[in-house]
Amino acid sequence: MTIVPANHYNDAFAMVEKGEAVAFVSSDILISYLVANSPSPGDFAVANDALSVRPYGIMVRKEDKGFKKVADDAIRALFKSGEINTIYAKWFLSPIPPKNITLSVPMSDALKKVLARPTDSGNPSDY
Repeated sequence: MTIVPANHYNDAFAMVEKGEAVAFVSSDILISYLVANSPSPGDFAVANDALSVRPYGIMVRKEDKGFKKVADDAIRALFKSGEINTIYAKWFLSPIPPKNITLSVPMSDALKKVLARPTDSGNPSDY
């Protein structure tokens, strides 16, 4: 294997499009966006296996426990009600204006686990 550096993810994707590279590594959402916006999306595939899991979170001031509770409660309610599924479908499974491009990224098993068991831990094994 030969690793070829690129200055930007757009450059890396262009290298794959032109046949100068056979693959590149980045977040699945970013790659899905690049594929969906390419002239021939059917020419590319995004691997289903994650190379890593990176938890996302909402940052609040450490001493503001009241606001943290409000944020935690709002997120848990969003997950428990199932509204998160509607939001996810809108942005990752449906056409996105203004170009009406669909990313076609189904919800991963890892994300489903987090939604079923929210935590403020950054350790994926805690999901």
